[in-house]
Amino acid sequence: MALGEKEVMHLPTVNFHPNIWGDYFLNCASEDEAIQAKKERRVFELREDIKEKIVMINASEKLHLIETLERLGMAYHFEREIEEALQHIYQTYEDHVDHDEDDDLYVTSLYFRLLRQHGLYVSSGMCIYCIYLSSTLSAS
Repeated sequence: MALGEKEVMHLPTVNFHPNIWGDYFLNCASEDEAIQAKKERRVFELREDIKEKIVMINASEKLHLIETLERLGMAYHFEREIEEALQHIYQTYEDHVDHDEDDDLYVTSLYFRLLRQHGLYVSSGMCIYCIYLSSTLSAS
């Protein structure tokens, strides 16, 4: 072989038998545009409903809702609302910790975990104090 010539490699060809499904999945018709538009409108309505809920409910319910959205993998749809809600809870937690009877260990640990996960500083001593405070208030 001369210096500048390239060797052409021939690969063996394989003859596969035809697919038993044919072109069924390639030719599958997409959904009607009206049905698709209706589904998109419903998704938009549900998103708006959740956004309103995040604003309207109390702090412990917000924490439950945020945790549920994160566990379902849907939190990315509501990132701004979740950040605003957690920031509000972070700034006003001391105002309502004395007044909520449902602030138990679970809610306090949820408060601690969610705020820490979202980059807000929460002292572990503060959470222990809140647990103590809520237990003494419920005992009296």
